[in-house]
Amino acid sequence: MYTTIYKNSLLCNPKTIEVFGIRIYNDIMKYSIYFFILFVCSTAHAQLGGTSVYEFVKIPYSARENALGGECISLNDGDVSLALKNPSLLDTSYSYAFSGTWGGFHIAQTNIGAGSFACAYTVNPKVTALAGIQFINYGRFFGYDEDGNYTGTFFGSDYQIILGGSYQLHKHLYGGVSIKPILSYLESYSSYGLLGDIALHYKRPEEFLSISLIARNIGTQITSYTSQQKESVPYSIDLGITKRLQHAPLRFTISYLDIQQFNLDYDNILKQKTNLINQEQTSDDKLFTTIRVNTMKHLQFSAELLLFKHIDFLLGYNYRNSEEMSFGASKKGTGISAGARIKTPFAHISYGWSKQHVAGGLHFISLTTNIQTIVSKFTPL
Repeated sequence: MYTTIYKNSLLCNPKTIEVFGIRIYNDIMKYSIYFFILFVCSTAHAQLGGTSVYEFVKIPYSARENALGGECISLNDGDVSLALKNPSLLDTSYSYAFSGTWGGFHIAQTNIGAGSFACAYTVNPKVTALAGIQFINYGRFFGYDEDGNYTGTFFGSDYQIILGGSYQLHKHLYGGVSIKPILSYLESYSSYGLLGDIALHYKRPEEFLSISLIARNIGTQITSYTSQQKESVPYSIDLGITKRLQHAPLRFTISYLDIQQFNLDYDNILKQKTNLINQEQTSDDKLFTTIRVNTMKHLQFSAELLLFKHIDFLLGYNYRNSEEMSFGASKKGTGISAGARIKTPFAHISYGWSKQHVAGGLHFISLTTNIQTIVSKFTPL
């Protein structure tokens, strides 16, 4: 019965359909249906940002990702640092790829540093594996007891080990899976967890098109920081589309994040108004405004200017960051991100900056290379 309904819905061409002018093979539709049956329908509820444990797994893993708005799950050009968040990007072009990233939040004021390392290897023409680690160090803290007596210094840090791989399901379709053990240490408290990603990636290089769908951070907190109840994890389902123009040096990416939950609003006292004394506070947001704002919070936009052979310019905008991380009407560029990538024969060096809050931004620098290419250049014939 399912097969009959599925075939009858494809009236024009039994092999392809068009969505908003983009030609897509039926296989991606079929696997996407399986994907949603397994992971979307089983989701009863989801958490808003900041209400779950291990929030550090959501920060950018690379400078390019940071410069392109914070998420870039569908961009596929051999950058293994991007595959850390989406294992289905992996194919044979990633074999022996390596990346290293370092950055931080307001480093001069907070000493909060973060980074990641990743490498990939092609096992066979259809299977490519990935190994990596992401970490964040919150710096040194000074401890005091309830009487104000100095008790010494302590540190806090989080680590995420990433082991993943992809399998070619179809000529243009890849499936990816990753498992991610979590280790978190905050003063004398520690917590361990296990997360995972399951993803699909569809690409047509001849049309400069790639599409990704991913269920991220599926898992649980194994041990909590205290003996109290375990906390929820930052689970999300995300969709991304990347398209390069055929006759212009521009590449665009649009992402729709947190598909599993439409309403991303939270109580914001700055948006509440009172009419008269002793009357209840009311919101000035109407239904249309609520739908518009929530839709925009899911969307993230980015663009790359591939103007020169050895340098790319990157630009992104995250509306949700702009709304939630600004103070009142004073946004001061919050949500905007930018960067550049310099390409040499031996390595690509990227820098990304994003305005995360009115108080400052997040800086990252990444180096990506291919170990096999470097070895071959220095190995005598």
